[in-house]
Amino acid sequence: MSLMVDLRSWWASRTAPQPLRSLSRDERDALARDVGLDVDGLERIAARGPQAGRELGRMLAALGIDAEAVRRRDRVLMRDMSATCSRCLSVRACRRHLDRGVARAVYQHVCPNAASLAHLEARSWWGAPDGESRPG
Repeated sequence: MSLMVDLRSWWASRTAPQPLRSLSRDERDALARDVGLDVDGLERIAARGPQAGRELGRMLAALGIDAEAVRRRDRVLMRDMSATCSRCLSVRACRRHLDRGVARAVYQHVCPNAASLAHLEARSWWGAPDGESRPG
């Protein structure tokens, strides 16, 4: 599971979502450990809500990268990219680029995950989802 899937699951499991700060320090520490972050990082991401970081999956798809293949191959990289995406300050621009179909051409200029995404684009092990070919 990615960081955001873990956080969304936690968020959804709460019958009446409460701020992360309503948890005890020990509970926050345990949750942060479970998702591989420090408490401050967890709090910053949780403050952005359950929609934070959804653009990563869309970006990977736009680049023709199978997110599940990457997750299976390098879980830590996916977690780190998910956390970075979840804290991104350029989310509106990212969504606009994804919606307009130009993300592939411009992500390297705006995305804080650009180096990791470029690295993945240059590799062949990630595969293409459902037998699709990689976009040219």
